[in-house]
Amino acid sequence: MQVGGTPKRGLERWTSRARLRVGGVLAGAALVVALSIGAVAWANSGASGSATTSPAAKAKALANEVAHAKTKTARSRALRDVMRAVNIGIYKPNGARILRGDESGRQDFYLYNFDVEILGDALAHGKETSVNNAAQGLSSLLGNGKTVSGSKIRSILVQGVKSAEQNPTSSQSLVPLLVRDLGLHHGYDLGQTVSLTKPSLDALQQFLINADISLTLLRDVRQQSPAPTLPVQASGHPCDSNFAGAAGTFSKFGKWGLGFIKDLSPVLKKAGVYIDGIQGSILAFSVDIQGLGKYRVHADTGTPGHAPGEFKVGLKAVMRDDLGTTLVKCGKLAGMEIPPKGPIEDMKVTWLRPEDDIYGSDLDQWGTVTCPKVGCKKTDGQGESWIHFKAMSYSAVYDSGLLATGHFDGIANYLTSFGNVIGVVDEYLVPKDYTPHWSVLTHPCSPYAGPAAAPKC
Repeated sequence: MQVGGTPKRGLERWTSRARLRVGGVLAGAALVVALSIGAVAWANSGASGSATTSPAAKAKALANEVAHAKTKTARSRALRDVMRAVNIGIYKPNGARILRGDESGRQDFYLYNFDVEILGDALAHGKETSVNNAAQGLSSLLGNGKTVSGSKIRSILVQGVKSAEQNPTSSQSLVPLLVRDLGLHHGYDLGQTVSLTKPSLDALQQFLINADISLTLLRDVRQQSPAPTLPVQASGHPCDSNFAGAAGTFSKFGKWGLGFIKDLSPVLKKAGVYIDGIQGSILAFSVDIQGLGKYRVHADTGTPGHAPGEFKVGLKAVMRDDLGTTLVKCGKLAGMEIPPKGPIEDMKVTWLRPEDDIYGSDLDQWGTVTCPKVGCKKTDGQGESWIHFKAMSYSAVYDSGLLATGHFDGIANYLTSFGNVIGVVDEYLVPKDYTPHWSVLTHPCSPYAGPAAAPKC
């Protein structure tokens, strides 16, 4: 035995074993690095996956990502992945590009990054609508005063999903399949049916349905009246250089839009109408309209010794999202300044009797309708718009006793709060209103014989 050293043969065996261990560690490390690089590459590709992923698989992955996005950052990432998959661009208010899509220029359709925040916030707050409400809005895309029923829109949606299921590799199948998969997370299958009245369509579903129909109509308008191709601006100004010059085709959309055109034969409008329609429908998610006063109000006409009844009803406009101080400098919404979070002042409000109130009567037939000092045509500093009704006195009533009923709409022209930079068609596409119901009871008075000869009621 040798003290203080290692025999030569033993040293060689030790060195050899150490070399193997080090080599194994290095090989394992290389494998870990390779797997990590692959994982990072997959993550960076977004939930949309590789170019070879089928629309059906992509739709399922995107729906899962949206459904499991529980933070603001996760929702923004999920929505960006959706927009990347359907070729919709995203830009900052100063025109800097975040994501390139099928947009053709500054006046074409694309999203701003605050649009994505608005959609994400609407998802977080569970903003949903019914198929009937969606049909009411989509009626604004029809011409000549036509309307579309909720059952017709439901039929178009279901048929579009079934067609997409039969053609799962078609690029235009992605949107219907994605909307269907989102619905599965809500507990219903749009490939079968969906309630007409129950709020079932979330904010992203609403956006995708509206975009599919509107962008198909936009494509039709462009094919019938093609705009001249504009050269790409070579300057470094982001408002010019980040956009292509060719007409956007929005090729991922059309499965529902073609059914909409086939079944309803809408009168085609200008391209800007459809672009405005989608943009305004997103801004609508940020505005809440709250009813003030009772939903059902009542007043009696006056009788001797009793003053006529009266009531007040109103609405309040509130900006729900805190998007900071944002002034849009480039693109379709250039000049728009987003209102701060809280009550919205100076928003135009229209109070009127709805066209469908065929059994009711006008409120001003039974008394006097007045406005407070700020008026009912605009919201005040608290974001409120009120109307005040006072019933007529008994001396002005000539009937034999009647309960008059009706309802009226307080319609918020909410886009005025965004500088009204896009068309009012959007306020019909996603209406914001409050509809209180009223009743007025008249008390008949008839003279009777007596010493005072006074009316008895």
